[in-house]
Amino acid sequence: MELSILRLLLFMVVLVGSLIYYYNKLLSVHEGEHKTFAMMKQVLYLLVLGGIISIFSSTESIDLKVMLLVVMVSFVNIFNINSSTKKCNYPSLYKLKLYIKSTIFVIVLSLLMYYSNKGEGLFSFLYTEDPIIGPPPTKTIDINLWKSGAASQCPDPNKLDATEYDKAIAVLPATAKPGLVSRALCEEVERRKGLDTQGK
Repeated sequence: MELSILRLLLFMVVLVGSLIYYYNKLLSVHEGEHKTFAMMKQVLYLLVLGGIISIFSSTESIDLKVMLLVVMVSFVNIFNINSSTKKCNYPSLYKLKLYIKSTIFVIVLSLLMYYSNKGEGLFSFLYTEDPIIGPPPTKTIDINLWKSGAASQCPDPNKLDATEYDKAIAVLPATAKPGLVSRALCEEVERRKGLDTQGK
């Protein structure tokens, strides 16, 4: 993708215009606080939040996305508390307690939701797994690879000893990749060979 100069210019104009409007019409400060300094803090907050959102949109790690989301929610929550209490003359220690309580609440709630999403529910730890009755489920393999003769690329247990064969199977990818067959396909090959031998 190429950077569009026109879109960049429009974005800068809208951003600068919004900041000027916010500074002149919306920004309020404490008595004795310098308005320019307060605006610089707001811009710093905006830059930090924008950086977090940028990392969130570019990363593919689900765990990192969850962590960044918790940070963003905590950041916005602290900002809202500060904005709501700045004209009430509360002691700094009281506001600090509010920040800590709200952050802990967000983190605990996020961990519970993350655990519930990873497992089979919030109270899944109360249940035990049922014993498996009957034959184990067969592994899914790529039928097109089977028909194409790719199974011939699998390690041959008749030409390797048990240790070498196990090592050769272990290095195969879980799913098929260009030039490599999958571990599931090779295991299925040996399973079918075993069934054929038993049938004879």
